[in-house]
Amino acid sequence: MEQTPIDGAAPPAPPSAEVAQAYLDRDAAVRARREDRLDRRELARLALAEAIVLPLYLTGVLFTVGESTAAPAVLMLVAVFVLWMQLAGERRESLGLRAGSGGSWGWAPRVFVVILVASLAAGIGMQIAEIEYPWPLRLLPALIALSLLGPPALRELREAPRRAISERQTFTPAARWATTGMGVVLGLGIWAVGAGDSLIAVGMTMLVLLSICAWWFVGSVSGRVPVLGARWRWPQWAAFAVAGLALVAATFSVSGAHPGAHAIALLAAVVCVAAFVVAAVIGAPDER
Repeated sequence: MEQTPIDGAAPPAPPSAEVAQAYLDRDAAVRARREDRLDRRELARLALAEAIVLPLYLTGVLFTVGESTAAPAVLMLVAVFVLWMQLAGERRESLGLRAGSGGSWGWAPRVFVVILVASLAAGIGMQIAEIEYPWPLRLLPALIALSLLGPPALRELREAPRRAISERQTFTPAARWATTGMGVVLGLGIWAVGAGDSLIAVGMTMLVLLSICAWWFVGSVSGRVPVLGARWRWPQWAAFAVAGLALVAATFSVSGAHPGAHAIALLAAVVCVAAFVVAAVIGAPDER
């Protein structure tokens, strides 16, 4: 225990052995209570999901580099990434891991950001130098991210003790409507991706991005919006996964100059909205 002297006074006496042991016992008790609140198995599952989602996102971003019609796709990818970080953070906190706690679950986003920035810098540099960015090279950063994030998540999942399912927050009517609204917003953005590089498409996807950022900001400052990451069950997470796949399909159809890119994006948007509506109607099966 650090002793801080007071100006003009003699240094305080060091604590006795009994007092020092009491401090150590109290610290151990606090650590034990914190460990009891952590659902390490669910945290490991979330880390494994993140180890899959982030490389997929990275692949989608890199396949838009150098494409003249990719601006809406890039904006939507950023919007979905911001949304994922918000939802995953809320889920972690509901499992007992507070924001800024660090640990094995805190470094994955940092690793991902480093790989993303390095990959984009390399891609932009190759575009400036008029060097073709081959598709195997675009897949390499995702494979690196997967190799760095996947094994630790699998190890955590194997070593995590089995315990009773952690208590979830109630899936309220407000959460139901917010889930539906999120599906509609994401669907509009996915549809705009197929509209090419038009002003309407860029404006629509920018509006989606700003809406998601505003949702995150209001939730962080006021706490007056539903904490969806803590309230969602498997139907809502499945709908979010469908939305991600729909965005990837629309992005690849546009970046590949597919003749039916507009129709593919429209179909992907409809599938996204339908998945969220169904998930909102199903709600929380464990509350029935």
